[in-house]
Amino acid sequence: MTEQVMAQLTTALATILIALLGLLTAYVRKYLAEKTASLKADAKITEMDYFLRKGIDLIDTVVKATNQSLVDGIKAASADGKITEEEAKAIFNTTKDNVMASMTPQIKQSIESVYGDINNFIQQQIEACVRENRLDGSQIPSLTAPKTEAPVEPAPAVPYEDNQELQAPPY
Repeated sequence: MTEQVMAQLTTALATILIALLGLLTAYVRKYLAEKTASLKADAKITEMDYFLRKGIDLIDTVVKATNQSLVDGIKAASADGKITEEEAKAIFNTTKDNVMASMTPQIKQSIESVYGDINNFIQQQIEACVRENRLDGSQIPSLTAPKTEAPVEPAPAVPYEDNQELQAPPY
């Protein structure tokens, strides 16, 4: 009789352990799936942030190159050393075309994902770079802003260091 009870207890205990093991496996699998999804989302944000920063750096570089080659030449050629509104628009369009030609598909896709209108983003960043360079002592004229008494505030450039840890945007 005790052997029968022991066999039944062993069978019951084995059934309970198998059920618990199955439940534990389901929880571990769910946790790992959630953790993997979270890591993939973080990696996507980090990648997008990287390409956004590269895009902003590219715009800054193109603005400086335009100032070096085109703006200085136009100023030197003009009698009063100033740039006309038409020349400013031509410089802006040249700068924008150079930015668009230099952008990788990943940079364009990141900008469109975050900001939507890539043309508006590029215009704002060009103006921000022009303003920043003007404040640094360069004499880069505003390339698109109308000549008015009130200053127009452009979207700020996002500064970063190459060794700075990339973080997810605050939204």
